[in-house]
Amino acid sequence: MSNIHTSYIRTYRRDGAHLNKEEIEMLFRRAVQSYGTFGSYWVRILKYYREVERCLDIQFGSGKRYHSDSLLEQYDIYNTYFVWERFADEGGFDDHIFTLEEEFYDKQKYISTTERKPCLYRFNKVKLICDELSDYFQQFDPLRVDFDSYLFNLAGTYYACNSRSFVDLHEDSDFYGPRLGYDPSSASDYFVPTEDGIITSSELPLINAIFIDHSQLLPMMRVELYWNNRLVQAVEHKHDQVYAWSADYWDNCANSDFLLFKESFYKVKQSNSRE
Repeated sequence: MSNIHTSYIRTYRRDGAHLNKEEIEMLFRRAVQSYGTFGSYWVRILKYYREVERCLDIQFGSGKRYHSDSLLEQYDIYNTYFVWERFADEGGFDDHIFTLEEEFYDKQKYISTTERKPCLYRFNKVKLICDELSDYFQQFDPLRVDFDSYLFNLAGTYYACNSRSFVDLHEDSDFYGPRLGYDPSSASDYFVPTEDGIITSSELPLINAIFIDHSQLLPMMRVELYWNNRLVQAVEHKHDQVYAWSADYWDNCANSDFLLFKESFYKVKQSNSRE
């Protein structure tokens, strides 16, 4: 199969107010599109409204969401909501991020999306699990927390693929096929690390040596990256195989445009709360 893409959509009201139930359902139905109608292409549909952050999170498979199906690229949405999307390709390429924007062409205005940029992610703690600490890791001043576990107070960024194709889909399930419906009783969670994703690149030698070329990932060794105590990436060498898991999300997204947006949005929200 090809073109199996995972879309993560996050929507806020421009005035900083909470979304009501009717708005959430409307945005959900317009965002999730496959083959020209409501549905998801080989990716479990998830929907969650985050009260504290006042935003709606949606996950679905957008591999068969054609441009004409993107019902969020309309003025009624753009005028009322901020819409951000992170986009993952099962092929192991960088996630990309973009938002809605107003464009002018041939003296006419229309709603489109910004340029899709590779999405940067961040971590602020490293955990190493191994039988014996190698010389390579001594330089990072490790803190031993168990007989086989070490913590490193390191921080940095990387690019990654966070595909969720076929995660929690089973052939004997009603929710299996090229156009999935929505199962509100699903126990799936956004933050569960999955095996259909990897770190693709980083400026940090440590990340390259462990997660990409595996030159310092010795047998029976596991390395985990955390953001604010949440596991976001892991890699393990066992049984002569290397296994990787990923769970990057909006909380550890380090895209500069998105971070600037959040800073300005929450200033508006705080201002509105004081009024």
